[in-house]
Amino acid sequence: MKRNLLIFLAVLSFSFCLKSSAQITLLDSFNPSATGSICGIGYDSETSSLWIYGCSFVTIENYDHSGNLLNTFNSPGGAANDVDVEISPEELTLNTSTIAQGHILFVNGESNTAEIYAIDNSTGNIVDTLDAQFGNSHVVGGSYHSERNTFFLVQDNVPGATLRNMIAEIDPVTGDTLHTFQISEFFNVSYGDIEVGDNGNLFVVSSIEESIAEFTPDGIFLQTHALPEGVTDLSGIALDCTVGEAWVSSTNSMVYHLGQFPCLTSGIKEIANQHIVLSEISPNPFVSEFNFSIEMKQRAQLKLILVNMMGQEAKLIYDGMADVGKQDFTISEQSLQKGVYILVAESNAFKHSKRVVCIR
Repeated sequence: MKRNLLIFLAVLSFSFCLKSSAQITLLDSFNPSATGSICGIGYDSETSSLWIYGCSFVTIENYDHSGNLLNTFNSPGGAANDVDVEISPEELTLNTSTIAQGHILFVNGESNTAEIYAIDNSTGNIVDTLDAQFGNSHVVGGSYHSERNTFFLVQDNVPGATLRNMIAEIDPVTGDTLHTFQISEFFNVSYGDIEVGDNGNLFVVSSIEESIAEFTPDGIFLQTHALPEGVTDLSGIALDCTVGEAWVSSTNSMVYHLGQFPCLTSGIKEIANQHIVLSEISPNPFVSEFNFSIEMKQRAQLKLILVNMMGQEAKLIYDGMADVGKQDFTISEQSLQKGVYILVAESNAFKHSKRVVCIR
């Protein structure tokens, strides 16, 4: 009952404060005959071309908008089904290397924990590889978040209850998991993918869903976007937000070009600080004590918890009504084990979170 009420409040709040997005349209489509069933897709805005990975293929194929084959590179990590193809949106650091804008980012999710390969887009050579500390051989999609300088990975519905349909935020240098959240109550991922829009939000597709789900990077469910008639079985998504368009791939071997896609900067962005402001945590990392403050913009029920990287509650800090204004907290905690935690401040449908590290 509580979960249903939360979903209702979220939908009600967004219906009052957000403009509804236009219906996504189908512009055109093609069948890249060299690939068969498709498991990953990336869009290169510089060349206006698509990089496509056919399920269990040993190559990555480059196509123009009409479906003409332009180039082929060997794919790293061996043939797989749980994979993704991305294009580096800017110069970024992966592991120990600087990766140029436009290079191919290939996510192999069938390697127990996921591996992210950077591939030179002119030679096909591997520039560097990041071993992400997340995944259970079922990571089906990944995307780089330019504002947060992190990767987001999504896992399908095959692993056990605590891991299925889980999204993780990954440090691109160390591969450490910074933050996780499950989306099972909103969306069910089989073959699928995740992509970051220019509005900073996460867009998730699945071969067994008839819509695209949108979340904030902190895990707040925003809404679903209906797919145009005839667009089904989605396995991958790549965005061109400068013109409000998307390219999606399917397990039925089709590539669809979509218009009026709601990923522009004028769309929904991080909403937490409109209702809750969670300060920086000090000291962070901490040994036995840390401090932070909460500022409420409206009187509401407030819950403060620490969760571990599996999404399990490690400590309940506060659960009750909170008045408008600022409140300081000092947490003295000797029972926490060394590791990374997420401090979550939640009020009705709105949530804010911060990463905190225990180094005792």
